[in-house]
Amino acid sequence: MIGDRIRERRKQLGLTQEQLAAGRFDRSYISRIEANEVIPPLDTLRVIAERLGKPLSYFIGDPDEYTRRKIVHDYLSRAARSLKKQRYQEAVDLLQVALGLLETSDDGPLLLSVHIDLAHAYAALGRTEEGTRHLNEAMSLLSRVPLASCPPDTPARLHYTRGQLAFLRGQYKEAAQAFRLADAAAVREADRVRARIGLGSALFRLGEYEESLRAYSYGLEVAEKGVPRIMLAACHHGAGVCYGALGNLDLAAYHTERALQLYQGQDPERALHASHDLGIILARKGAYRPARERLRNCLRAYKERSDLEALASVLIDLAGIELAGGRHRRALLLSRLAKHFAKRARCPRLYLSATQQEVAALDRLDPQAARLLDAVVKDLRALGG
Repeated sequence: MIGDRIRERRKQLGLTQEQLAAGRFDRSYISRIEANEVIPPLDTLRVIAERLGKPLSYFIGDPDEYTRRKIVHDYLSRAARSLKKQRYQEAVDLLQVALGLLETSDDGPLLLSVHIDLAHAYAALGRTEEGTRHLNEAMSLLSRVPLASCPPDTPARLHYTRGQLAFLRGQYKEAAQAFRLADAAAVREADRVRARIGLGSALFRLGEYEESLRAYSYGLEVAEKGVPRIMLAACHHGAGVCYGALGNLDLAAYHTERALQLYQGQDPERALHASHDLGIILARKGAYRPARERLRNCLRAYKERSDLEALASVLIDLAGIELAGGRHRRALLLSRLAKHFAKRARCPRLYLSATQQEVAALDRLDPQAARLLDAVVKDLRALGG
């Protein structure tokens, strides 16, 4: 292992971990590398190799091609496990080392697979630019790598990753097209459900709620075929949001509650968003007390995470509850606080929504100010197209 070789060479030279770190890294980071707890990126390995007076190949490979490929596949296997567990940064680190080892390789199918996985991991981390770069590398390899020589799931993975990145860029039509292609190319049922979840998300953003609902419902229909729990949760969550948009609040509440149950212990972040959505549905059903309590819990959780967009969103929802209860001054305070967070998050959509709530509260407290502010909102919406 890399860590063992680094520790052995450091001790040969009589260096401490602090000396090897030498202001560039933390001593604890070197300790974790030597314990094989983390895999350093290739650039970091190059620095360490230089400081230890050995070529990079001493730590991550050797001239023997069989051994080198064995090391590469070890990293790729570990990366696959990290991706499955949604440890995306860990997967990126492992994949980057594997890619470095493959720099001079003529194994096109393997290089293609690594670039697709890197694009997927970066997309999951929200790092669109890096994800797009690796996706472009994968696309360029297609000119000389026949898909017939690649694993059967390669086309589905490629199209799904295209959809991910298009979705992150706000190109929802392009994302929907890519997810449809991923669905058509899917070999395994789980990959087909994953593509349908992505398609449902893109269609929902396009306002095509009924078609989005059909995409999410597919996963519920084939649940008995071994669909992973986290995907089943996502299908229930998506169906709940769609039913909410279509005005069927009873089914919206049922599916969102089911999603929340399935997310528990699996994905705390998505469980939080499902709880937020359930709070909105309860408020729309007129159950203001449980809705307020749930949204306040979400508010505390978002604050701990410093999630500015989510803070603005939940404050807007809380302001709506206060408006419905006739507490206009409290609604005014919450809507202005929502504007503050939306501005910090650089999110015009939420800023305008918060301003609309402010107008509604002011209408009861200061009608003239409300009319002036409403005119500003209309002008801003007109400028935004």
